[in-house]
Amino acid sequence: MNLYFRISDARANAAGAAYTSAHQRTLASDAVVGGMHLPAGTVVTTDDAFQLSSLALSKPTVLFGVPLQGTVTLRDGKLDGSQTLQHDATIDGLPCAADSDASFDDGRLTSCRLTHPAAIRGVPCRGYVDVRGGFLGCQVAQTYRRYGVTWNEGTDVRGSDDDVTFTIGPSGSSLRVYGSSLPQGSMVVYHDGAIAMISPSTPLHYRGCTLAHVERRNGVMTADVNGACSLPPLPNGRVTVPNV
Repeated sequence: MNLYFRISDARANAAGAAYTSAHQRTLASDAVVGGMHLPAGTVVTTDDAFQLSSLALSKPTVLFGVPLQGTVTLRDGKLDGSQTLQHDATIDGLPCAADSDASFDDGRLTSCRLTHPAAIRGVPCRGYVDVRGGFLGCQVAQTYRRYGVTWNEGTDVRGSDDDVTFTIGPSGSSLRVYGSSLPQGSMVVYHDGAIAMISPSTPLHYRGCTLAHVERRNGVMTADVNGACSLPPLPNGRVTVPNV
């Protein structure tokens, strides 16, 4: 390595060491930092604006009512991003398991894996849940009725307010589309209480036509067609089908 690169590397290493020295410190004893009671040995790191950005906990610690261990990430003095739980815990009313990370935004829980089924905003959820703001995503733990349809265990439901997507699970649902039930993996999207789109995992059949995708556009239900079809085509090649 020539002298220029050696000098360049030395300068970079020195700058890195100076930055670390300015933005990172190890607590010599238990201390309160940013309102948090932290154990000795914890490594405290700040960002470019010298705001707390992360903690490397020396031992499991309860912060903001959450039992945490390992590295904790912060933003504006609140939990932010993916965190490692010390043990199972109830967070923002949800029973979260410690065998998966729990995620936060602005100090509020956004996702975790449930230790057991729980009703969230009226939905019987199980497994991994996403609760960002007004959004909810989870797998249905038991029969759930909405929009006049019975969605059976294993159906995935996600969305907010009246923009909701159901992905059919192994137990199916009571929904019938042109006389047929939808197979596992099919997606049904509702908007303002009405079906806006159906994306079947296998094609649907109607009046001798094979339908690959059904969508409501301007109040009219239309579908993509595979192969020959007896229905008159629209200018875009789709066909008009009955509302579901």
